[in-house]
Amino acid sequence: MQINIALTDNNPEQAEILRGQWYPSASSQQIRDSFIFNEVIDRFQGDPVEVLADYFRNDDDSRTVQRRITLRQDTNERLRTIASVANKPIAATLRALIAHAVDNLAVGDAKEQVEAQADATQLQLLNEKIAQLERQLAACTKTLEDIKRLAR
Repeated sequence: MQINIALTDNNPEQAEILRGQWYPSASSQQIRDSFIFNEVIDRFQGDPVEVLADYFRNDDDSRTVQRRITLRQDTNERLRTIASVANKPIAATLRALIAHAVDNLAVGDAKEQVEAQADATQLQLLNEKIAQLERQLAACTKTLEDIKRLAR
């Protein structure tokens, strides 16, 4: 799925840094920036509110450019879930995820990292969905109480 999104104006350099960390022998023609940004989303671990808080604060003064990237369907859903949990726009969430990845992901074999994180990623996604559902349930309960009050 292709989306237009506002990324920082240095996103090609960020993609190059991550490509060099995860796929040291690959060129930008072999592994496109969109693939790297998909990896950033898929590899993210932790509570978005806590882990990305500083990145969201620093995002206010960053310059952005429109960019078209291709996201896998499940990765797009994960990005939307992370943005929902963090209560931030999708573009700001992706910029924060990329900045976090550049700052914090260690150099390592990508295949080993993906295999080791597969279960953790599924658990994290489940926890994100649970948090989202809890917020929605609380909102529904409040709405129901308001309707009951009005009906009296």
